[in-house]
Amino acid sequence: MLIVDEEQAELEEELAEYYILDTIAHNIMLAERGIIPEQDAARVIKALLALLEEARGGRLKVKVGMDIHQVVEAKLREAAGASSLWFHQARSRNDEVAARMRIYIRHKLVSLALRALSCCAEMLDLSEKYCSLVMPGYTHQMPSMPMTFGFWLQCYAEGILDTMELAKAAYKAADKCPLGAGASQGVYWPIDRELTSRLLGFSKPVLNSLYAVTSRGHIELYAASWASALALLLSRLAEDLVNWSSLGLVEVKAGEGSSIIPAKLNPDVAELLRAASARTLACYTHMYTALKSLPSGYQRDSRETKKPIVDCFKALEYSLKALSALFRSARPLPEEMYTRAQSCMLAAKAAKLARQLNKPYAEVKKLIEEGEASLPEVDPGEALEMQDHLGSPKPARVLETARELRKAVQQEASWWHARERGMLEAERDLIERAKLYAQRAAEASPRW
Repeated sequence: MLIVDEEQAELEEELAEYYILDTIAHNIMLAERGIIPEQDAARVIKALLALLEEARGGRLKVKVGMDIHQVVEAKLREAAGASSLWFHQARSRNDEVAARMRIYIRHKLVSLALRALSCCAEMLDLSEKYCSLVMPGYTHQMPSMPMTFGFWLQCYAEGILDTMELAKAAYKAADKCPLGAGASQGVYWPIDRELTSRLLGFSKPVLNSLYAVTSRGHIELYAASWASALALLLSRLAEDLVNWSSLGLVEVKAGEGSSIIPAKLNPDVAELLRAASARTLACYTHMYTALKSLPSGYQRDSRETKKPIVDCFKALEYSLKALSALFRSARPLPEEMYTRAQSCMLAAKAAKLARQLNKPYAEVKKLIEEGEASLPEVDPGEALEMQDHLGSPKPARVLETARELRKAVQQEASWWHARERGMLEAERDLIERAKLYAQRAAEASPRW
């Protein structure tokens, strides 16, 4: 009960699909290497296919005190009789769970990266729509220089794109198959680790068996590092919207409103998005702390990375859904934005004067501070037009940047879609190959 409590049993159920997939691949490899009799492999694989359907339908239950290995072992005994004794040949729970988590992490990285890129594309659509919507820019939470709402959106769109490098690094680390490492030092059968790796759609096997097992938790940390970085970025976006909502610059309708004050709109979803980064960072810290003092090889401590990585992905998924809800509900208030932008004109006026006088800006700045200069008139629109360079808030430049960022989004999405296709094709081929084995078992009676 202490080893597999109710919480752990639920996790085992959630990850059962990946256990069965890697077990199917392992047994196909064992049969093709002649390590287990083909008919026994056929009976086992047929039963595993049935269990896969149960797992995907949420019908494969794990009782408290048992893990998924014990549940599958018992069900295989019922379905395949004595043939089930072969299913765990040349494998340890250590290399199996490492494989299961890597498969799971690859799937979640692909789905969440594509969702993040979809949000990024949505932000770029809005940035084009609001490329000319003038608003104040802030430094130190004080008005500084005018910008546009579209320019602000591009700040976070580019930030999301930058985090994709972390996501890809995590995916590449996860995309190596640890099966065949056994407990930590390999196994005593002539297995084909390259075949197992191909069957599961990995790019290659982990080369060192000891690292294959030791790496459990480290791969989770890499994935959580990306999730935490992205969640932190989204938290800052939410903080901007919360602040601007209180200033009357934007109206965030995604919320329930006050329970006591009539017609008061609270930025509830933005506040929840702001707080969600704490969950992803807590998951990262939990895993890091659990792993920091472990020696090489397998220790039960590494199980403490299972729930945090699942929770980390769920928290990020929530954050991305909340972000989409904000895009649908946040409404900028142009008049108030323009009015407040007019208080950000001092730097633009100083720059215009420096250009008119053909003097160093530092000299003009000093004259202004000493009250010895008469400032020219500049409105926010003119100030934006003066900033005519790459990456500036000038509306034409915002549109230019949107085009470049959109190309980058498409390139990133293509990379992730290719990974997704590869995984789906490998899984489809694995199932088809397993069905061929299952057909061989159809006419054979179980060995009891």
